[in-house]
Amino acid sequence: MIKELQLKYINITTKSLCEECQMERKRPITKGVVVRLIVSKEYSSRSQVDLKDMEAMPHSQNKWNLVYQDHLTKFYVLKPLTTKRAAEVAFQLVDIFAYGCTSHSSE
Repeated sequence: MIKELQLKYINITTKSLCEECQMERKRPITKGVVVRLIVSKEYSSRSQVDLKDMEAMPHSQNKWNLVYQDHLTKFYVLKPLTTKRAAEVAFQLVDIFAYGCTSHSSE
């Protein structure tokens, strides 16, 4: 059967894939990996910032999204960016830190 499958498909494994064999297979033991949660006691005392690439969206001038998450509440703030330059990112972070989650206009 393997020979017939290899004529039509590539990367066919010869190892058994049945559930019983998978259960008997030994799993590697990972050592030294310590996962510690980030604990916050106050709102906005710890947060995480990431930039998400949106360049696959050709109809928009906003090519990046700034994603800010507060660790205590898991609350997200999303800000659209035209570039990922430090000045634009810093401007949006100051807006988040100074005004919270509301967006302000210059009106």
